[in-house]
Amino acid sequence: MKTPKPDRALVSRALRLFVLDLQARFRRRVKISRAFLRQNPPCHTCAFNPSTNRERGAEATANSLRLAIAEQRPFYCHEGWPWKKPIPRWGARTLRRFLRERKFCAGWVVIVGAPGIEKAFERAGVQACKDLGR
Repeated sequence: MKTPKPDRALVSRALRLFVLDLQARFRRRVKISRAFLRQNPPCHTCAFNPSTNRERGAEATANSLRLAIAEQRPFYCHEGWPWKKPIPRWGARTLRRFLRERKFCAGWVVIVGAPGIEKAFERAGVQACKDLGR
């Protein structure tokens, strides 16, 4: 029996709703994180910046963020790094520089302890099914 292919529209919608939920949670948590954010502002291409929602690669970033939350591992800022290239193709110098200079995504730092964050993608999937009549 063949494994069914994932429904592209459903996955896209769920990832978009997931990021919108995280962005809303981020806005609510900004008040308690002002001191941190003054010293570590989110970059202009941050996944928590709503202006990036329609940019190329937004789905891949949302999925990486989902995995980081699900696996309880860090999510790093991608500003200034060649993310369009797979990491194995970066080259030794770029990889060494990344390992030396990488920093946590400021948005991720603010949101990571939010109550219910681990269920955000599940909620987004349920809503995406409703939105698409599935």
